[in-house]
Amino acid sequence: MPGPSAAYVDALHLAATADAVPSEANKLEGINEATVSFSADQVDTNYFGGDGFKSRKKTLKDFTIPLSGHLHKGSAPHVLLRNSFMTDTVVYLLVIEDETATEGSRGWRYPVTVDSYEEGKSVADLITLSVTLNGAGAPIAY
Repeated sequence: MPGPSAAYVDALHLAATADAVPSEANKLEGINEATVSFSADQVDTNYFGGDGFKSRKKTLKDFTIPLSGHLHKGSAPHVLLRNSFMTDTVVYLLVIEDETATEGSRGWRYPVTVDSYEEGKSVADLITLSVTLNGAGAPIAY
């Protein structure tokens, strides 16, 4: 029986196009929190003569990925995050879980929109970054 999995990711990459591959140029540095949260809309499927309990059917699925960490000013992926927010364009987050694995098992490519963007500044800290990415299509195994 498999045991618990370590919360370890080889790398995060952010790209402007769906066919981009992970590279040093699109590596998203400075992120220390990245949670992928899936949800689905539901429709009640209750009919006369049922057993008295609700039944449901999942319909549209969605995901949200809040990212947080430190801003790397001037880094191309960080600039892309901000520009995507400002222009409402779709970008692609590549979550590489095992870069040595075979194609389709390395991680996930998430098409997303940047729906919130926050830079935090404190006299006793580095500039923090918090963004919310929302799904813009189905994730694809990479």
